[in-house]
Amino acid sequence: MSQEGKNEKENKKFDTSKIPYSELLHFFQTVHSGFLPTGEYYNGETYVYQEEETKTNMEAYLTFVFLNHKDSKKKPFAKSFREIGEALTWLEKNIDKLTEEGYSIYFHVIPTNSKLKKKGSKEDVWDKASCIWMDIDLKTQFKKTKEKIEECLEKGLEVLKKIREKLGLKWIVVKTGAGFQIYVPLDELIDVDHACEIAKALGEKIIKMMKEDGIDFFEYDSSTAEPSRILRVPYTYNTKYDWRPRCEIIMDLSSFILENLSLIHISEPTRPLYISYAVFC
Repeated sequence: MSQEGKNEKENKKFDTSKIPYSELLHFFQTVHSGFLPTGEYYNGETYVYQEEETKTNMEAYLTFVFLNHKDSKKKPFAKSFREIGEALTWLEKNIDKLTEEGYSIYFHVIPTNSKLKKKGSKEDVWDKASCIWMDIDLKTQFKKTKEKIEECLEKGLEVLKKIREKLGLKWIVVKTGAGFQIYVPLDELIDVDHACEIAKALGEKIIKMMKEDGIDFFEYDSSTAEPSRILRVPYTYNTKYDWRPRCEIIMDLSSFILENLSLIHISEPTRPLYISYAVFC
């Protein structure tokens, strides 16, 4: 077999058996807090059922969306689950086949209000949010080689650690292959449009702080600040690239207390918090 053939064979190998499902469970419990019960899940030895009180009085769904970036003949589709454990059990059984077929796996950041068979619109998701989400991408000119991407991501991660300390925020950072997705969990639900406003302000602030630290090869994707946004599922593979990097959680899953969010103005009349947006300017 030629070296090219060997490399192609290597690129088709996926070590999905090492997905840390306990971390993935915690991730969805955090970003979808108050929406979905955990339900039955596998803890590595046996199936466990965990029932929590949700903060909504209507059904919400964890919805995965599957996109094939390599084969346009393979149509995108979606699958929805009422419980997080049910979703991860299904994912564990099907991820090998989906990955081998070239699908990248996403999820609706805002839980959907019904079961979907394709990516949803704003009308298909809830009008509340339990986290703030941002997508920080490498600029196109820095995506030319795997080595350059990895070098930029390493530098970007170090600066993100400094920014987190300066802002005093606790967040989840997922390395996606050519950028970062950042989630700031909240301890109560807020209006989804207001969450999008906060995401834009905070995303732009992060990029400004990165530039001040000498890192000018990232950009904030403001188009992701919309309710029906889908982002990559951690520990799945990014099939846009030939080397298929795995999306990894690289910063902690600490829970977040809304009262300590001293940088964000929650303007809903039921909350006596009036904190200036000036910090983002």
